[in-house]
Amino acid sequence: MNPSASKSFKKRITTFAVCVFSLILLALFLNDPEITAGAAASAVGKCGALLIPSLFPLMAASEIAIVSGAAEKLLRPIAKIISKIFGIKKEASAPLILGLFCGYTAAISGALSLLKKKRITNKDCEWIITSFSIPSLPFITGFLGSSVLKSTTDGWILWIISILSSFIIGFFVKSKNKCANLEFVLNGINEENSPKKPFPKIIVEAISHSSASMILICACVIFFSSLTEAIRQPLCSLGLPDIIQKLLLSTVEITGGVLSLSDLTPYAFKCAVCAFFLGWSGLSIHFQIIAMCDGYGLSFKRFFFIKLMQGLLCAALAFAIFTFKF
Repeated sequence: MNPSASKSFKKRITTFAVCVFSLILLALFLNDPEITAGAAASAVGKCGALLIPSLFPLMAASEIAIVSGAAEKLLRPIAKIISKIFGIKKEASAPLILGLFCGYTAAISGALSLLKKKRITNKDCEWIITSFSIPSLPFITGFLGSSVLKSTTDGWILWIISILSSFIIGFFVKSKNKCANLEFVLNGINEENSPKKPFPKIIVEAISHSSASMILICACVIFFSSLTEAIRQPLCSLGLPDIIQKLLLSTVEITGGVLSLSDLTPYAFKCAVCAFFLGWSGLSIHFQIIAMCDGYGLSFKRFFFIKLMQGLLCAALAFAIFTFKF
């Protein structure tokens, strides 16, 4: 089979798969519209009460810190260490560090801001988004620690595990692309000679960019919350054990998923499961990330596999630590 025929065949297969998937989605949502509508309404409330208040200020503040150069200056001592460990430019360390504390939205907003100014390459941006996009510290210690594990201390332990897994995954994923670095040198902007934006304009642009990203995030949460409920009934009809159903549904949306697993035993196993979903993050967050990065020419070919590996690594570390602890 010649290359053009092979490419045409793959295109037809992809088109067919998309059509089948779309029909399955329609069937799921039409099976019980009242349940999916109720899930959507509940998700809207969650967005208004939880996501927007917790994520939007962090997104805007992180972009302001990155674009204004404040993050780079404040994090310079840590950035030097991280840049040496991973062989990256010091500018790329700022969104990486912010992401570990403020969550994936901060990491992505910061990385995309630097990419727009051509201060980092596409490869480095993809690397930051893939390896260091974890839930925020307040989510892990507050929601997961207090609400699910009933222990803020154990929430802190899971946060440390998430950071450790990010560094391990980031170390193995990082590849030094000389061609990308050459392109950066040729096309990069000389920051010293470029005009500085007024600080009020930086704030307004950060709010504008963050609000657009926030709309995409909320839309993904609403859709995947509805999808989770639409899938629940067919899973029940298969006669699968309750724990298997909960684990499968948790792969779609992390917040409701881990909350449904709060009664798991033994405790070390529950912590390992929660750690897995911290590393994996859930399809809802994955599509939020992809939506936020739309139009930047980034590749997500290895994204899902790497997040799966990060989830498994988090689970293994958590199980070992909490088994030893108890």
